[in-house]
Amino acid sequence: MAGAVGGAFLSAFLDVVFDKLSTDEVVDFIRGKKLDLNLLENLKSTLSVVGAVLDDAEKKQTKLSCVNQWLIELKDALYDADDLLDEICTKVAAQKKILRSTRKRNLIVASKLKCLRVLSFCGFASLDVLPDSIAKLIHLRYLNLSRTSIKTLPESLCNLYNLQTLVLSYCKMLTRLPTDMQNLINLCHLHIDGTPIGKMPRGMRMLSHLQHLDIFIVGKHQENGIKELGTLSNLHGSLSIRNLENVTRSNEALEARILDKKHINHLSLQWSNGTDFQTKLDVLCKLKPHQGLESLSVWGYNGTIFPDMVGNFYYHNLTSLSSLDCDNCCVLPSLGQLPSLKKPYISRLKSVKTVDAGFYKTEDCPSVTPFSSLET
Repeated sequence: MAGAVGGAFLSAFLDVVFDKLSTDEVVDFIRGKKLDLNLLENLKSTLSVVGAVLDDAEKKQTKLSCVNQWLIELKDALYDADDLLDEICTKVAAQKKILRSTRKRNLIVASKLKCLRVLSFCGFASLDVLPDSIAKLIHLRYLNLSRTSIKTLPESLCNLYNLQTLVLSYCKMLTRLPTDMQNLINLCHLHIDGTPIGKMPRGMRMLSHLQHLDIFIVGKHQENGIKELGTLSNLHGSLSIRNLENVTRSNEALEARILDKKHINHLSLQWSNGTDFQTKLDVLCKLKPHQGLESLSVWGYNGTIFPDMVGNFYYHNLTSLSSLDCDNCCVLPSLGQLPSLKKPYISRLKSVKTVDAGFYKTEDCPSVTPFSSLET
């Protein structure tokens, strides 16, 4: 019995059971039954303790009958636990298969409801394909595919001329948008935050009704470059402009007409690499926002100084200003003169050696109390 119960066999079998407790199927089962996940953690802790004393127990089993009996009972309990966990995994896998099939059937059914105005699959993690038949929903106004496993979007999606809202947030597998997005001429809201889109499709300038575009990824070509933002004068809320290293001439940045976008409250400007310092400085100057901006973030800007607009008293509504990974900047902008600034955030400016009086206020505004609205 000692050879069957003890040795490496029981320890290895204990590890197998422990690993199965950590599988997605078991965790999903516990959640589905609305049980406390702490029960699972407690069981893991108990098995860890058992594993710690198992070697010592195996050495003593030939001398102490009670230890031998404990090992036999442990073996039986592990067998039962293994069978139960296998049954749970099989059951959960079958349920997921049925759920995937049901959702696909629902999608097919939905595609036949030609008068449908609103369609949402938000949170359907098993949804990884959108059929071409989506184009039959010609009256669709709102489509939400956020937090799904969609990998590609069919080009037929661009035939939904009446579509006004397209939500693609946190689609972790989606890396590109359909080529002919420019055909969605009535699109007002495009949400792609949390989705790893590599570049914008061509002709975004045609979407002149856009009111919400949370992210714009600057491409390397004229058809998806920064000047595509120029005609989007109705943008509201937050706008993050990324891959600004692809702007090689400052006049291109000027054509984006950021200054004219009066309804943008939060602006984020991000560089990833490359381009010379002077070009970055010129581009940042040309991306000057309007006076009523409330929040500004600058990431990866590698100029040696910030332009005067950063920290200018002109931005009297600015409550938040962030500067991150600006490795070559050696002088901090004069943030103290911003009357509404509550939350300055400065991080990883490796070349800054000292903080002098210029950080608090400038000679242009000697009467201004520095950081008068700062929150602590």
